[in-house]
Amino acid sequence: MSEIRLQWMTLAMTLLLGAACGAGPVPCVDDNNKRMDKEGNLQKCKLSKVHSISGYPCDEGKVAQVNKDGSLKSCYMSEKRDIDGLSCKDGVDLYEGGKLRRCKLEGDKKVQDIQTKKGDWITLTKTGKLERLEIYDAGRDLQGYSCKGGWNYFHENGKLKQCQLSSEKKVGGKTYAAGDKVCFNEKGKVKGC
Repeated sequence: MSEIRLQWMTLAMTLLLGAACGAGPVPCVDDNNKRMDKEGNLQKCKLSKVHSISGYPCDEGKVAQVNKDGSLKSCYMSEKRDIDGLSCKDGVDLYEGGKLRRCKLEGDKKVQDIQTKKGDWITLTKTGKLERLEIYDAGRDLQGYSCKGGWNYFHENGKLKQCQLSSEKKVGGKTYAAGDKVCFNEKGKVKGC
């Protein structure tokens, strides 16, 4: 086989595989979700079809954001993916460099001694530590406090930083109502929020 024919076949296969995998320019709906930077690089847009960005299957009709280099910043995935040891589906946010920042969990998993469940949203620090846990089902015990909602945060050392209470709780002589936020220092002592 000639060298030129081999190069053409390689190019054709690359183009076919790229089209099948959603590679190439990001297919955007031309609406008010589309944002470009000063240099004309895409920052975000609503996708007109399922499209792979940095290997993640971003869903049609949802907004995707990309970094300056074209790598994925955030999108809603059309299928679940294992990212940094966690099974994620729907929304995913990545730090520059591709490490997981935030996602909706597709399965139950213990993360730094905290039991997370399918449907929870988690946010990790750049070092991979649990920073925030959003619990939208019944309250869950987090270090002795029944917490739920989107305002549950952790210190870098793993101690609870803030809990949105799922039920009334008396703490240090003060009664907190369901939905109130209770804040803690790095040693686990209650402090003002």
